[in-house]
Amino acid sequence: MTNSPSASVELIDDLVSANHILARQGVLDGFGHVSVRHDRRGDRFLIARSMAPALVMYHWALSTLRLDG
Repeated sequence: MTNSPSASVELIDDLVSANHILARQGVLDGFGHVSVRHDRRGDRFLIARSMAPALVMYHWALSTLRLDG
C-alpha cells in the first residue's frame, strides 16, 4: 500500500457509529455492511472487515480499499 493520508478520526468514528446504529435498528444483520468514501483520498473507501456490524469497534476493524479494486 502506498503512503496515503489516513482518514480523519471523525470519519472513522462516524463509520463505527453507523455500523452500530444500523445493527441496533435491525437495518443490518450479520452480513450487512456500511461503507464510506475516504475523506482525504477520493479514490478510496473504508468498510468494515469481515465481521458483523455490531462487532465493529475500532479503526483496526476497518479496511481501506481502492475504488478500482
